[in-house]
Amino acid sequence: MKTNRFLLICATAAALGSASCSLRSQTPPQPVFHGRTLAEWLVKYEYARADAERLESSNAVMAIGTNAIPTLVEWVHDGVITGQASAYSSGARLALAFVGFKILGLASRRAVPALVAVARESNPVARHNAVWCLVEAIPADRETVLSILQSLRSDPDCAVRRQVKLYLEQLNPCSSRGLLPLPRPMNRRQEVC
Repeated sequence: MKTNRFLLICATAAALGSASCSLRSQTPPQPVFHGRTLAEWLVKYEYARADAERLESSNAVMAIGTNAIPTLVEWVHDGVITGQASAYSSGARLALAFVGFKILGLASRRAVPALVAVARESNPVARHNAVWCLVEAIPADRETVLSILQSLRSDPDCAVRRQVKLYLEQLNPCSSRGLLPLPRPMNRRQEVC
């Protein structure tokens, strides 16, 4: 009887162990530079007291480069920091992603297709976060941003619609009133809004 119970416990432990290993292998690890994870560098950047510290952190994120993009998009999407799931709140993860995109500058444009995909998902929080990063953090071209915003004008979530409307008013005052974006005017007389 004790042998059967022992075998059952061993089999259960082995099954749980293999399941956790397979779950860990599905989530890509955070990029690391000089022994620190992307999240650690971004937190150091945010809380740097001296310019030298901020510069060191910024250089580390730039050294990680576009390898940071999948992790940053993951944080925008669902806010999970791999390996440190409970270390940061969802808002902190989004803020870190925003800072990461800002530091990467033009290199962060490679995240646009992934963020567009997140902006078209069913989760309204993920859509809201993706739109925020696309408009505020990533130096994407204006036409791409306007087309994404136009497609989200009739979003089922009122918070997303409100955010889209505000961004459209900032980027192109005509588009928030249902008009298509105007081409660049040749002279000021043609500028009607």
